[in-house]
Amino acid sequence: MAFNHPAAQAALINQQNNAMEQLERRREREREREKELAAAAARGRSGSASGLEGGRLLPPYPI
Repeated sequence: MAFNHPAAQAALINQQNNAMEQLERRREREREREKELAAAAARGRSGSASGLEGGRLLPPYPI
């Protein structure tokens, strides 16, 4: 291993941990988004168009 220095090893471990945490947060956001889309689709079928325009869920940011 090229990183034999303890500080370099710690930095590498921290970087890996941060990447894993970021990935988990991204997956959680995707799961929440899927739930929102399913709820919006259900509302669309029930006749409520809250949050929908033309049957599509609007993005949370302007395009």
